[in-house]
Amino acid sequence: MPQVTNLISKLVPGIKAEFLLDIGIGDGETITTILPHFGNPVLYGCDPVDLPSLGVNYWIEKAPYHESTFYEKDFDVITLLDSLPCYHKDKGEQILDHAVEKSRKLTLVWCPDGYYPYPPFQSCWHPEDFLKRGFSLYRATNIHQGPPMVASGLLAWRI
Repeated sequence: MPQVTNLISKLVPGIKAEFLLDIGIGDGETITTILPHFGNPVLYGCDPVDLPSLGVNYWIEKAPYHESTFYEKDFDVITLLDSLPCYHKDKGEQILDHAVEKSRKLTLVWCPDGYYPYPPFQSCWHPEDFLKRGFSLYRATNIHQGPPMVASGLLAWRI
């Protein structure tokens, strides 16, 4: 997701973080490319499917966020990069609200704008879902790439 990484570096304030949690870390490629934007914090990650091997300064757990040991911990920055739509909408809203509560400095979300027909995705997200929670938002046209199509994406952040 190099285009997303570029958007984050241009639009999201570079907040110095000591600890960052990535919910739905996947293979870890995207989050590791944006760590320098936040001052190279210690990375924590959770994912119900993937367990990437990233080396030192990383703490990864194979579990959904709400079942992980990280759920009740505070972090400077919490990111949800293409993971929020993997939850049903009501659970996703609970996860998002909890992430906002547990992030000391910044919550950052990247997801498709609306419906995206990808098997793991179980919910649709729209700008108003973030704006009503006090997020800043950028709608990126035709940037969400991957099977089966190219679509628009939402980059949302709350300080």
